[in-house]
Amino acid sequence: MNALTLKIIAIVTMTIDHAGAVLLSHYIGTEYVGIYLLTRWIGRIAFPIFAYLIAQGCVHTRSMPKYMMRLGILAIVSEFFFDMALTGNGTVNFLAQTNIFYTLFLAVVAIWLYQLSNKKWWGWLLVLPSMAVASLLTTDYGAFGVLFIFVIYAIGKNTKLWSAVVLAAGMMILYFPMLEATLFAMVSVLCVLAYNGKSGPKNPVLQYGFYAFYPAHLGALMLIT
Repeated sequence: MNALTLKIIAIVTMTIDHAGAVLLSHYIGTEYVGIYLLTRWIGRIAFPIFAYLIAQGCVHTRSMPKYMMRLGILAIVSEFFFDMALTGNGTVNFLAQTNIFYTLFLAVVAIWLYQLSNKKWWGWLLVLPSMAVASLLTTDYGAFGVLFIFVIYAIGKNTKLWSAVVLAAGMMILYFPMLEATLFAMVSVLCVLAYNGKSGPKNPVLQYGFYAFYPAHLGALMLIT
């Protein structure tokens, strides 16, 4: 399983999750609530894979500042669609209840600062400002998400086994005591263990297509609603 396959799994499960959140929330409190819950449980697979891929991206990117810039721009561009599709109140706020790319951007900032510290032990403290900002902006997965990605990079970047351990531990902490959510999230651990370390087919269309998919699918859900 290459990186392209991981990305496809992540975006498919994310789309199912968001479709459930936007289009099936009216099932809550009805006899069909199980359909809604299933879509949300499937969605638990996405974030750990995205977190792992972001950590790997920090290992392999040629320019951390450019990597951060792409994530930051996408976070801002996506916020309108995120708020309109998922908040349900018809308002847009770039400083509260923000999308997952805010979290990814802040995690990469923390990793970049850690790299600048030459990965000294005190470099771990440099994740704290990003965690604080994530809390203030109430990003998707918040301070936990930032720390989670940082730890994947700092501990598990060189071996799939350590990455899998961090992923499994993080998901058990995040979703305890929700058994179904935890079990679905563990699928991501199996995906990472199956990763062969190769990028797969690589071209600008695929690269920027994956970036564009996030706001595009939210825009589609917004139009449907």
